[in-house]
Amino acid sequence: MKKLSLILFLIYSAALLYAQDYYRYDLLNDKSYHSAINYYPDSLKSDTNVYHIEISPLFNIASGRGDNGKHAIYSGNVGVEVKADLLSKLTASYRIYGGFSHYNDYFADLADSIGYIPAGGNFYKNGNNYYSIYHEFDITYHIADYLKISAGKGRKKVGDGYRSLLLSDNNSGMYYFDITAGTGGLQYIFSVNTAKNIDSECSGSRTKYLIYHAFSWNITNYLNIGGFEAVSIMRRDSSGNSKFVDLHYLNPVIFFRPVEYSVGSPDNVLMGVFGKVRYYQKNILYGQVMLDEFNSSFLKAGNDWWAKKFAFQAGARGEVFDRFTYIAEANYIRPFMYSHDNAIRSYSMCSQPLAHPYGANLKEGLVNLRYTTRNEIFNFDITADIVKTGIDTDSISYGGNILLPYTLRGDDYGQSMLQGKPLTITDLSFTMEYKMKLNFNSKSYILKPFVTFGCYNNEEKNIYFLIGIKNFDLTRFY
Repeated sequence: MKKLSLILFLIYSAALLYAQDYYRYDLLNDKSYHSAINYYPDSLKSDTNVYHIEISPLFNIASGRGDNGKHAIYSGNVGVEVKADLLSKLTASYRIYGGFSHYNDYFADLADSIGYIPAGGNFYKNGNNYYSIYHEFDITYHIADYLKISAGKGRKKVGDGYRSLLLSDNNSGMYYFDITAGTGGLQYIFSVNTAKNIDSECSGSRTKYLIYHAFSWNITNYLNIGGFEAVSIMRRDSSGNSKFVDLHYLNPVIFFRPVEYSVGSPDNVLMGVFGKVRYYQKNILYGQVMLDEFNSSFLKAGNDWWAKKFAFQAGARGEVFDRFTYIAEANYIRPFMYSHDNAIRSYSMCSQPLAHPYGANLKEGLVNLRYTTRNEIFNFDITADIVKTGIDTDSISYGGNILLPYTLRGDDYGQSMLQGKPLTITDLSFTMEYKMKLNFNSKSYILKPFVTFGCYNNEEKNIYFLIGIKNFDLTRFY
């Protein structure tokens, strides 16, 4: 019988819900470490007229029971975060954390199957314990008020939803180089990203590239629209080694689809649109549409054509009353969406989807409610998520696993939603968090004791319970 352990655990949190104090759309929202660096009031500071430096310890302690009480679950990581602001032109940050964890069976199986801790990174396994270390950083230079360049490693997200069907932050992060331009109500981002991914033709991993650009336009104070285009690239030289991308894609103002046709490339190009409308003070309606295989056949073919690949999202979020926020969202993703003829050209990084964490061939409905007490000491968070999908049962791909080549499909027609073995995934969780402020020699330190109850039902009902203390959250789930 394994002993319950109390250990150190940490990760940068961005569970803060959308705030509309200013109706300016940020292409990379609060959940992205790359776009939003939240300064800790409890960090060690060094200030001069030239620079500002902050150093913050990172930790989280959590322990509990999982899989209907069959065994202990725990996780412990420690780390540090350093941030610097030089002459208000150059900002830099570096975060590193690592430790070990013992997960629920279903989460451990997922990590084993993809070779990465979801939303974490590489791991070393000893028995049932997973040891990992993760780092992320960002260096940004503000050339002007309307132009900046950034380089680093981290997660990104495009959109206002709980999920994103364009680019999500539920993966292990990528190395990136970004150019961000815009002023007033118009914003544009051009981004080059690189990471490792599975190459199904050589049964190993190789370097691949993701290049995307996105724009966002505030038409009025109540209406925002935007566009998104991405290309997933992996090229090999004559020796079979990875080589750099076609230079045409590095033009920051070109459309990827014409380039793909003109150079006859096998790359995977996706296009999307998104938008939102404010309908009552701090409440919005938002949506996304993502297209894979967009051509004239797409418009003419029936709904059962395999290459009719698209996804859409519709949702609402905001405040019911002061300190009570909500998200209500629906997602719909056709079979074979985000997949390609090889796993490395699929819309994925480190064997994890870059959009929805469950891949494709699914329908989802979810609700998230969060309440903060008047004194901001207690937070209560409830999430209910139901996903209907179809999973593979034989050598044929039914379109849910985006890492499988779409060439493994059956016929070109007769490909329907939720095909394969029917599966309903239900994820319910409740978290209560207490914000405890400690003062040490005029410096304050924030600790957050928390309790989480959850039920994850994926063919087998798994109930878990966690209690711990932290100074920020994990994006990974149990």
